[in-house]
Amino acid sequence: VNPWAQGDSIKFNGGGDLDNGMTVSVYYELDTGGAAYDDYNLVLGMGDMGSLSFSGNSKSGSGVDKLKDIVPNAYTPVYEATDSTDSGLIDASGNNQSGQWGYDMTMGNAAISASYNPKPAEAKEAETGLAIVYSGLMDGLELSAGYFDDGDEAENDTLGVKYTMGAITAAYQMTKVDYAATGTADQDATHVGVSIAVNDALSVSAGQQSIEFNGTAEDEK
Repeated sequence: VNPWAQGDSIKFNGGGDLDNGMTVSVYYELDTGGAAYDDYNLVLGMGDMGSLSFSGNSKSGSGVDKLKDIVPNAYTPVYEATDSTDSGLIDASGNNQSGQWGYDMTMGNAAISASYNPKPAEAKEAETGLAIVYSGLMDGLELSAGYFDDGDEAENDTLGVKYTMGAITAAYQMTKVDYAATGTADQDATHVGVSIAVNDALSVSAGQQSIEFNGTAEDEK
């Protein structure tokens, strides 16, 4: 595979301040090769009340997107080395950002993020996601919890802990994907990793993810 490549998209960013103190920003990415929009979203900043976003066709970054993978890595997550399917993640059953609303707010030491997609596809039910990250117990420590329901396929939940001390960051995350269909293998995953910033130009990391598939599906590690 040729390691050299160039992109073929044009990106537009805009924004400004409103008279009531709120802010607004908009982002569009035009894929010139396919003459189509790759990503576009709109964000309304409401100060202490948080921010409201709408994703036309992109990853909103709200809800379970915040907790899809909290384990640090120097290059790429370990699940990218298995196959094309990223199993054992909180949105493994599907998380459609097109037409998705997002809301993010910080209250003291707690960061709350929610997402809602009323109609991700013609034959699908509404999707809801929620993520909470709490950092008030001690310096460098973050506790997280998330929940995602795609409406008709599966319920997903995750718990995680991350600790940063100087140049070292470590995290542990447990995720469960419970499919409604009895013929689909549920997933129970544990993901652990640590990264060390040796200097400004070099980082080293190690990680492991183990996934148990209920039924006859082969487990992954």
